[in-house]
Amino acid sequence: RVSDESEDEVIYDTPNLIGVDTNYIPHLEVEQKMPCNICGKLYKSRGMNIHKETHRKQ
Repeated sequence: RVSDESEDEVIYDTPNLIGVDTNYIPHLEVEQKMPCNICGKLYKSRGMNIHKETHRKQ
């Protein structure tokens, strides 16, 4: 039964998403988190402004 096998694969994939769920909120992740163009760390838009100030001071 091909359909049963594909359903099993989906079930195996799901625990990984649940395990990361506290850090993984797709709509927030895509809109708000961006890599710093200086060091590459991910920050949300508000945190990025504060973070870039630390680079300017150095």
